[in-house]
Amino acid sequence: MADNKETGEEERGESPADLVDDALADLAEIAEEEEADAASRPTPSRDYPAVAAAEEDEADATAVYTFTADESPPGDPKKSVLYSPGMEENWEGPLPRRSHPKVFLITAVAVLVVVGVFFAVLPGDMRTDAMRLMTGHDIIEEREMRAAAQREAERQAILDAAPRYGTIEIVTIPNNLLVLAEGQDQLIFPGTRRDMVVPTRSRVVYQDVSVTEPFIFTIQGEGVFQDRRVEIHPHGHPDTEWVQRFSGEYTATVTYTMDALPDQAREVAWRRGFRPADWPDRDFLKGTITVNTEPEGAAIAYNGILLLDENGNPATTPFTFSQHPAPPNAEDQSPRDVYLSREGMRIELLLDGYVRTAFGVHAHQYRCTPKEGADWPADDAEDPDFYDLCDYTYEVTVPLMEPPPEEEGEEGEEGEGDDGAEDASADEDGE
Repeated sequence: MADNKETGEEERGESPADLVDDALADLAEIAEEEEADAASRPTPSRDYPAVAAAEEDEADATAVYTFTADESPPGDPKKSVLYSPGMEENWEGPLPRRSHPKVFLITAVAVLVVVGVFFAVLPGDMRTDAMRLMTGHDIIEEREMRAAAQREAERQAILDAAPRYGTIEIVTIPNNLLVLAEGQDQLIFPGTRRDMVVPTRSRVVYQDVSVTEPFIFTIQGEGVFQDRRVEIHPHGHPDTEWVQRFSGEYTATVTYTMDALPDQAREVAWRRGFRPADWPDRDFLKGTITVNTEPEGAAIAYNGILLLDENGNPATTPFTFSQHPAPPNAEDQSPRDVYLSREGMRIELLLDGYVRTAFGVHAHQYRCTPKEGADWPADDAEDPDFYDLCDYTYEVTVPLMEPPPEEEGEEGEEGEGDDGAEDASADEDGE
């Protein structure tokens, strides 16, 4: 029975140890076959000397810093060329890489030096932009803002260097009222002319006026409108009328609406709307003019015609007239009445040793004095009619001007210039 049992075990198979040996033999055989196959293929180290040399160098370097190329576990300190007997006592693990604090410090200083030199050689704007960019700012928008600020600074420099004198024009409604400015002449030359002067009436232009000081003037109503005193504040004042243009020039234009005196207001409003053409049975309003001069004795020309006194001689100031001679080319040479002209009638004053003076008299400058026995409209009357109820008078006093010293090169230039300026005060609409 025992023999049968042993025979059965042999028939069932080999022992476990034999099976392990057989498996290891098979694996060895497979490995030999793979090695033989690999040996039959070309390798870089065999066919390419340069590659082989590089591989050898890499193997040497690996051996120096880690371990020799053998079957020892990777990173075994005992295989390192730095190993010496007895080091095991201080081992707590693999050898750490060594780093020196001086190396880190030198590297940091070098980086800082390079960055500093880079910023030092940059232009100012680029250096600012780089710093702003590193802090997260929008440098494109900031560049535009800097450019705008630079343009404004250049403009302000031009303005600061500009002369501190300007030109001011004074306009009144209605026009042609006398303007008297402190420190300014009452008579001025129109345009470039030097053979005639005109009074400083509205639409007068004052030149070379200091913009750093107050400019004070009075608009005279001449007995019809209320006088008005005005102060133009210096440039820079919150309420100034001075404007500085981009070129640096200072200019000011001021306009004032004048109020009639209480006893003249209703009639003046009616007069300004009166049109003889609207009334077939009515004529122009007629008036009387009185002219005074300083000094006296100036001859008077009205509408271009020399006035005569009752003896037929040239009339001289002071002189009052309500009629004037007819034009020389008129068929009827009888005297003409002085009428109230909306466009203005021209008066000229001539006296030896003084500059010729010219100005205009407009309808709204006459003062109304109620006639005796006139049926004056009630204060509450609607659409009052003042026709033929007033005696209209206008009185003026004009200071004459001596001719200024002739400047070199001005001889023979009298009368030249802007002829249109001569009629400026007389040709303006009375509105």
